Amino acid sequence: MKDPQVMGEEGRNVTLSCTYTTTNTYTYYLYWYRHYPGMAPQYIIHKANQGSATNKAPFAKGKFEIEVTRNSTHLYMSDMKTEDSASYVCALQAAQCDTEQLRSDINLTLSSSMEGRHCTDQSFSR
Repeated sequence: MKDPQVMGEEGRNVTLSCTYTTTNTYTYYLYWYRHYPGMAPQYIIHKANQGSATNKAPFAKGKFEIEVTRNSTHLYMSDMKTEDSASYVCALQAAQCDTEQLRSDINLTLSSSMEGRHCTDQSFSR
């Protein structure tokens, strides 16, 4: 499957979304990372499927937010800059074991002249 491509305009907001299925009935976590070519993935933010607590990297404060629903996670990015162009990865992890994982690479490219688009309806299941 080809990685989804998302175009956005500098200074605007962008939403990336991943859908998932799991049979886990306990707490699990949804993570987002960004990946620049030639570098290790960089942790952005994560949240449990239950409760409201959110954890994020220091650079993500005020710029990135996460929403988790029963079968999807959304990464909200505000005031996008050219340096935010990267591959974004969502991941699903069970709370006490690392047996369920979801990965989806979403390539985000920002420019000063493209109208923002949203990436939705990517379905992934284990």
